[in-house]
Amino acid sequence: MSKRFRNNLIIVILGLAIVFVLQNAAPVETNLFFISFTMPRAVLIAVTFVAGGFVGYLATLSGFLPNRKGASGARSRGETT
Repeated sequence: MSKRFRNNLIIVILGLAIVFVLQNAAPVETNLFFISFTMPRAVLIAVTFVAGGFVGYLATLSGFLPNRKGASGARSRGETT
């Protein structure tokens, strides 16, 4: 990837991020169990996105998600998991 293309891509992504934040700047009230707090909608979406990525990462580390190579090998031999 050329350096010019990469720089242009970064500028476009940053521009879209700025538009996203400006359009989602309205405060929203969030209730989590017994706690209630107010934050901008963009922050809530970003926190949810990061939390989901973190949970997905932890799921792959703990072995909760099956190993694709092992699962496909068992199926081809007719074994059940």
